[in-house]
Amino acid sequence: PSISKSVWKIAPKGFVDPMRYLERNETTLAVQQFEEYMSGSRQKPPSGWELLEGVKMDVRFTGAMEQFWQSSLQSRPDISNASVRRFIATPRGVHRNFPGGPNARSYDPTIRPWYRRAMAHPD
Repeated sequence: PSISKSVWKIAPKGFVDPMRYLERNETTLAVQQFEEYMSGSRQKPPSGWELLEGVKMDVRFTGAMEQFWQSSLQSRPDISNASVRRFIATPRGVHRNFPGGPNARSYDPTIRPWYRRAMAHPD
């Protein structure tokens, strides 16, 4: 968790085998390998943690929000010390929170009321 940056997470539905993802322990090494894979310094995700097509793109796409969220806090000093939570999610189950914080491994943003409202009113 981090109060100065966002954290991304992939819901079980973003994995080729969601049940296998839920049954395995998420190790520090696996997290590091995912970070390397998402940044482009690793060719494949950790062995046994295969992702659906498009999930990597979603993680990278939502990363652009990091800069926006940071700049919006810097431009509003009146709220910069407040705890303002921001989040974004994709249909494949990628979600990013700012400030960063933990989510349950089984968390699926696409079934949350806020996500469904946003999808029902995209304008």
